[in-house]
Amino acid sequence: MLVSNGFSQIYELPMLELSKSVWSWICYLPRLLTNTLRIRKIINLEGAALIHVNDVYNLLATANRILGGRTPYICHIRFLPHRFPRLLFETWVNLHARYSAQIVVVSKAVSNSLPNGIRSIIIYDGVDFGRQMIRNDNEVAPKAFYTFLYLSNFMKGKGQNFAIEAFAKASDELPQWKLRFVGGDMGIAKNANFRRQLQRQAHELGISKKVEWNGFTADVEKEYMRADVVLNFSESESFSFTCLEALHLGKPVIATDSGGPGEIIENNISGIIVPTKDVDAMANAMIKLATDRQLRKSYSVNGALRARSIFNFSTTVDHFFSLYTKLIR
Repeated sequence: MLVSNGFSQIYELPMLELSKSVWSWICYLPRLLTNTLRIRKIINLEGAALIHVNDVYNLLATANRILGGRTPYICHIRFLPHRFPRLLFETWVNLHARYSAQIVVVSKAVSNSLPNGIRSIIIYDGVDFGRQMIRNDNEVAPKAFYTFLYLSNFMKGKGQNFAIEAFAKASDELPQWKLRFVGGDMGIAKNANFRRQLQRQAHELGISKKVEWNGFTADVEKEYMRADVVLNFSESESFSFTCLEALHLGKPVIATDSGGPGEIIENNISGIIVPTKDVDAMANAMIKLATDRQLRKSYSVNGALRARSIFNFSTTVDHFFSLYTKLIR
């Protein structure tokens, strides 16, 4: 993708992430130091005027500044604190607050999670599938069956278990509806086990014949376009590309009030926001949307207009271009 967009030179550094392994902690600082020296060579070679750091745990540009480097940098925070030990997260954020030229966050949810006194600006992510305002072809005429789409990798906390439980509660009233999961386990054993647990859950609740299981797909647009309603019952989301992409393509969404989704979706205008872990509210929302074709159509139009006006990719690019220009000057 980078090459196709005109980047003729791509550098790769041997990064090391902190984990529960003692060895990772022993090796972290030496690796950070050597990578900082590599970054300095790249800066000098390319004449870089600004560094854009993609998330709070990346301290390369910070270390460069601590060691006397003058190149300013942006810290772009995409994760909520719960993804990391709190003390570690606060340490990283405070370092960026001291040494970065600007902290950028992807949502109000992330901004509100930062320690008191940390200043940031919000630049929403944008999407662009290259389509004009679309007609929701799925709503032109009644169909033999309709689909709730759950597009997410299988990880605990992503909410697939709540979707199964809610669908089981609603399925008797929705004989023409099915639940479709699309996502992978990323080759991680605990994620594969979680998927098997979900399949057992669907079987025990008597809905296994109405649930489809698909693996990872690179063609997410195709999945959205064949769906009628998109679900996201995650326990925590810093933003949510799933919600944004669905709205962008004219698909009504039911999502939890878990952070980012509440900023993307206007409740009862472009979708439905339900409390996290509230299975009854999820089931009721599924019934409400599934049994009202006109409401789905209304949400479809409203959601697409909102996504394309507020979360347009070109708008995101313009915001970053302005920020880059300001900091370089």
